[in-house]
Amino acid sequence: MTWDGIPWFVEGTAASEETLRLVVDAAMGGGEGVVGPADLLVTALDAPSGAVQLGPGAMIAKRRAALGGGSQSYAARMPTVEQVDVAPTTVDGPRSDLVIARAEDPYGGETWPAPEDPAVGPYVFTRVIPDVPVGTTSVREVDPDSTAVTLARIDMPAGTTTTTSGMITDLRQLARPRSEAFRRYIPGWPVPDELGAVTDAWEAFPLGATPLEGLCFDRLTEAYRSVGSQMMLDDSAAGDA
Repeated sequence: MTWDGIPWFVEGTAASEETLRLVVDAAMGGGEGVVGPADLLVTALDAPSGAVQLGPGAMIAKRRAALGGGSQSYAARMPTVEQVDVAPTTVDGPRSDLVIARAEDPYGGETWPAPEDPAVGPYVFTRVIPDVPVGTTSVREVDPDSTAVTLARIDMPAGTTTTTSGMITDLRQLARPRSEAFRRYIPGWPVPDELGAVTDAWEAFPLGATPLEGLCFDRLTEAYRSVGSQMMLDDSAAGDA
């Protein structure tokens, strides 16, 4: 095994598709999902029917095919609104469908049909995976090798021909979330505590931190009070002198 001979970017050369997909993957820190918080939102039509609407936006999908090595991702954009058909349910029972955006590359080790004109594609599609298990939240649960990102789940009751907003669950995730993790410290605790679950209720700090043996809040408080009292006595004695 040798290096891919042309790194990105050497003047006058043409880097391989694998290298360019590596650039995308590195830019996203290995993440996948939608690029912006408003991208590729699945909603019901203004006049509900047997379809949903996919808003414009962009996505990053990690390449699952083993050919060409790992650390590769596809970047794709949807410049306009798209209408996606959803099959009606029968009277036999309800059904859950998963809406995904999938890169279908027939040249990268996956078995997709090649387009009539390879130069223009298309190689990326909105797909509806029908009849997934109730509560499914990711395409990985039903197709772990798919080069795709999950957009929404549609839960339709039996005998339904139209899709309404109440049936749609938004499952999008940002490819690179704008967030940061942090730790909280308190004197006397040897390790930081975990932040714990997000809650609307008041929570007492330090949320389960383990104190040093023989040391607790009461003893710390008493120690501070003793030091403070001694300082006040020293100041008072100095004033009397």
